[in-house]
Amino acid sequence: MNPYWKHSETQAIYPAKMLKMKKGMKITRIEYRGWTPGGIDLKAKLWIENTADSNENGVALGDTTKMQLIFDDEIKFADGIQVGSPTEPATLFTIDIPNGFVYEGENIRIAGRGDVLSSGSISINYVVDNNEKTTTFYRSSENQVEEKDWSRVYNTTVLYLTAEFKYNISGTVTNKEDKTPVGNATVSMVSDDVVYATTTAADGKYSIDILQPSKVYKMTVTADKYYDYMQTGISSEEDMVIDVPLEAVPVSAISGVAFSADSDVSIYSLDGALIAKGKNAVAKVANGTYIIKDNATNQTKKLIKK
Repeated sequence: MNPYWKHSETQAIYPAKMLKMKKGMKITRIEYRGWTPGGIDLKAKLWIENTADSNENGVALGDTTKMQLIFDDEIKFADGIQVGSPTEPATLFTIDIPNGFVYEGENIRIAGRGDVLSSGSISINYVVDNNEKTTTFYRSSENQVEEKDWSRVYNTTVLYLTAEFKYNISGTVTNKEDKTPVGNATVSMVSDDVVYATTTAADGKYSIDILQPSKVYKMTVTADKYYDYMQTGISSEEDMVIDVPLEAVPVSAISGVAFSADSDVSIYSLDGALIAKGKNAVAKVANGTYIIKDNATNQTKKLIKK
C-alpha cells in the first residue's frame, strides 16, 4: 500500500524458505516497520491465505473474496510528525488476528488495498529485504486502480510476525491385561514448572495440547486401582498418539514385609484403591492390612500395620 497514489493494491507471496516457519504455527500478529514524514490518513484492507502459488515467473493473483480478511481500518499519521527513520525504523502499524491464522507449511499470500483519505501525496517507507526480488506485485492510480496493470516490485516488505506453535498428544488408556478402557485416569505432561493435565473419558481417550513445544516432557498416568505409568523424553514438532497400558494392582499379597515410616511407597486397600503415596505414606494410614508398592523398585508386598 503506497499512499503516494490515491488508490493502490499489492499482492505478495512469501515463500516458505523466507518464512522459516513450522507447519501448524498460528500467526496472531503482523507488524509493519519503517518510516514516514506523517500527514497520512489511509483506509486499508489486508487479506491472507496459504497458497502453493508463486510470483517468481509472473503475478499469481489471489481472490480476496476467498481469503481471510485480517485488517479493515484507517491508518493515520499526524501531520508534521515524523515516525521512524531509515536508520531507526519504527512500528508503523500492527495487525492483531484474534482467532489467528494457521500456517499450513507452504507459501503465504498477503493482499492489500489502500485508499488515501487525506490530501496530497505522502509516502510510507517499509523495511524491505532487497535480496527477495520476486515476491511482490503492485498497481496504483489516482482514479480506477482496477484498470491498471500489475508491476513487479524488486524487493519484499518485511513482516514481523508473532506466532504460536503447539502440538497435540492423544491416545487411549487401557487395562494392560484385558484391554478394557480406563476412564477417569489422570494424564499429565510435566517439564520443570510447566504442567498440562487432563482426565480420560469413559472410553479411555484423552487429548492434551502442548503450547511450549521446545520443552522435553515427562508423561505420568495415574488411575485408581492401577500402578502409575511414566514415560520420559517426550518432545515433538508434530501431533503424537501415545496409548497407555496400565497394570492393575493385585488384590492379594504374596508375602509380609516391613517398611520404615519414611519409605517412598504407594499404599493400596486390598481391593486396589490408592490410599496414600510418598515418603510419609506409611505414617498416614491407620492400622490394618494393605497392599504396598515400593516406588523405587515397583515391587508389591503385603503390609500389616499395627
